[in-house]
Amino acid sequence: LLHFLQGAQQAAPAPKLVLVVTRGAHDHARPAFDAGAAVWGLVRSARIEMPRTTIKAVDLPVGQEAGAAAKAVADELVGPEGEVEVAHLAKGRCVPSVVEAPATATRLQREDAMIDKGVLERGLQVITGGLGGLG
Repeated sequence: LLHFLQGAQQAAPAPKLVLVVTRGAHDHARPAFDAGAAVWGLVRSARIEMPRTTIKAVDLPVGQEAGAAAKAVADELVGPEGEVEVAHLAKGRCVPSVVEAPATATRLQREDAMIDKGVLERGLQVITGGLGGLG
């Protein structure tokens, strides 16, 4: 994928859309290290370094039937332009969005914050510019 994206970046004209499909990257039951989740990180860096190309990441459920997976991918090819990260989960199609937070945190929000703090204390590593074009 890295070599493909680097080649696409140098192509004239650059492709308008690159669709990257993973399976199970957003599955909460996945192992601690999952290649699909790592691919999403690479795609996020590539978006910054390849501004002429829309790079859309789509995650499908691990056990999804082939026909349903093909339909989901086809739908994403013609889907809304601004949605570049899509996860198809048991509860349906999910895209990240920004919403106004309530003035007071709910119990669940406080628990999420405590969990995140624990992750950071255990040594979370952040890599930026993974393709070499930043910095």
